Amino acid sequence: MALGHDFGQNADGFYITQPADTFRSGQQFAFVVNLDKGIGTTQAKIALVKELSGGAESVVLSVPMNISNPDFSTFANKFATSTLMYGETAGKYKLEMETDTAIVASATFTYTG
Repeated sequence: MALGHDFGQNADGFYITQPADTFRSGQQFAFVVNLDKGIGTTQAKIALVKELSGGAESVVLSVPMNISNPDFSTFANKFATSTLMYGETAGKYKLEMETDTAIVASATFTYTG
């Protein structure tokens, strides 16, 4: 999973055009996932996980992601950072793409508020 402020698409799939690992509420947030093979399901989740002290983690948001074809292996989306982080405090976070059986992609980032 790659993170940034925007993404593009070419014959090989999606890519981040403005990479970033730190975001604030007034910015756009984009993610790109390019898997080696199809995701294998029509129901995935995007989870926002807060990294806590001592290595603990807390899932603060989990959103279903409908996938029309389980053979799809590339995914991208963008939205306002404030939409993703609504009500969350500054800190270290992780965005994860999950199926029922595994975390298939993840990336960490810092949210500054």
